[in-house]
Amino acid sequence: MDQNEKSFEELTDNLKEYISTRFEILQLEAIDKVSLIGAVGSFGFIVSMIAVLFFLFGSIALGFYIGELFNSNSIGFAILSGTYLLLLIILFTLKKKLFNIRLRNIIIKAILND
Repeated sequence: MDQNEKSFEELTDNLKEYISTRFEILQLEAIDKVSLIGAVGSFGFIVSMIAVLFFLFGSIALGFYIGELFNSNSIGFAILSGTYLLLLIILFTLKKKLFNIRLRNIIIKAILND
């Protein structure tokens, strides 16, 4: 009986150690995924901000250029604003088809990528 008790104690100790180690591995994997998502999100934010600035200054320059063509800056900016409004309407009508499904798939791939 003494041998069986020692074997049982060793088995329970090994099982506790296994569970503890497995829990630590799961924690480290979760930390890895969260840090990857944070890094990708930060990079995306920085790139987005640079793109917004580029788009803003490019739009101002384009508005003045179109204004020169029509000899009125207000007409140039109105044409540019109308173009952006039309683009916005098109994007909203195609939002579900173009963005929601694709963006969801990209996020899921980023989370589940091993």
